[in-house]
Amino acid sequence: MLTLNSSPFDTADLRRIACHESYFQQFKSNGSPFYGIGGDAGLMQICFGQTGQHIWSWIDNISWAEQILTESSLQKI
Repeated sequence: MLTLNSSPFDTADLRRIACHESYFQQFKSNGSPFYGIGGDAGLMQICFGQTGQHIWSWIDNISWAEQILTESSLQKI
């Protein structure tokens, strides 16, 4: 059973998502943030609610994506 403080996604899940979304890129070779075609940002290609922290910090990018994914999965339960 899921609680509000747990995530149904483990590290392997998040790695697969990051590989699919950005090939593990938070930044381009020139040091600027990696944006997808639609303006999605960073490793997890965040498009909803992104802030400067999500764009410049790979840790915050992954944490925010995990929170979005967890909330989305909890809504389906």
